Amino acid sequence: MPSSQVLEAEWYSLTELRWQLSRVRGKRVPERTLRWWLQELCIEPNEFEMYSIADLQLLTRLVLFLKRCRSLEKFKTLLLQEISTDAD
Repeated sequence: MPSSQVLEAEWYSLTELRWQLSRVRGKRVPERTLRWWLQELCIEPNEFEMYSIADLQLLTRLVLFLKRCRSLEKFKTLLLQEISTDAD
């Protein structure tokens, strides 16, 4: 089996999240910014201080949303709309 396949990690440290999000953002993500995003989106690490792939996916959506000159508040509103639509 060729070793050129890339396997995605299931869990990410805070540093790995910053690195992944910096790649998407196109510039460095300061740690305090990432911590603020985590707090605002109510994302908490597991007992090993690791974050899930779902956390990374949500944060990636946020970064792409913010790149389009949108705000965190608008992103949270959009998430709430998605949740309420899914609940119906």
